Amino acid sequence: MKKVILALAIPVIALSSCSYKTIPAQGIYPDQPISFQNNKSFEETWDQAISAFSQEGLAIKLIDKSSGLIVSENSPIIATWEGNSNIPVHPNAYIVVAKRVTQTTAREIPVTKIKTIRPKLDSADILRGEWVVRIKQNGSGTQVQVSLANVTHVIYSRQLWVVKPLDQFKSTGIFEKRLASSL
Repeated sequence: MKKVILALAIPVIALSSCSYKTIPAQGIYPDQPISFQNNKSFEETWDQAISAFSQEGLAIKLIDKSSGLIVSENSPIIATWEGNSNIPVHPNAYIVVAKRVTQTTAREIPVTKIKTIRPKLDSADILRGEWVVRIKQNGSGTQVQVSLANVTHVIYSRQLWVVKPLDQFKSTGIFEKRLASSL
């Protein structure tokens, strides 16, 4: 009987030691959509927003001037995770993702980190998303709202690339500030 219990306990212990705990981003980040105002006309803001997209290297998927909507193509996103004191490891990243802590090594890595035996893919974080900008005339100026939609990350699994939606992320506001400064 002891041998049976021991035989069942060893795989359970081995599997539980390989598990990890997910920790969502805990720092203070702006809520989406991020809004800002300027004193320029709708036309001027619209033209500058289109220019800002091209300067950032973002292709435009949808452009509807009558509703003030600009949506980028699904594009790569610079991402990071939080280190000590809930501060992003890479301060210039556009989004912060959750991290996971492995039980065996207590090492913190982002949830999007790809771990594989192939060295080329070992540290690849492939995130993509669409920037959505809405511009509205607001009294004497213009209101601009910026948000991120359809964020995904790519996982290499069993010799296949799998695209999964990413729900646990927060915008750092860096992209939005860059856009606001160019408008």
